[in-house]
Amino acid sequence: LNFGLGGFFFLLTFLPSTQPVVKATANGILVTTCSPEDNIRIFNLSGQVVKALAGQIGTQYIPLKTGIYILQIGKHTYKIAR
Repeated sequence: LNFGLGGFFFLLTFLPSTQPVVKATANGILVTTCSPEDNIRIFNLSGQVVKALAGQIGTQYIPLKTGIYILQIGKHTYKIAR
């Protein structure tokens, strides 16, 4: 958007959020990623990889058993309990 004010112009740029959004559901998790480069790795508390998925633009449903997990999405890390 351009705004003119007495000979000065301002350019506002709206950039999409680069932070993934993670939400627990009754049977898994919903992950909203912004980039296909944001690969998703899910670890149990023993450090074992439970699931590894390619990231995608939009929302992904990932079924998981009840427990506590560490999610690594690109350069972001989350702890989730479901």
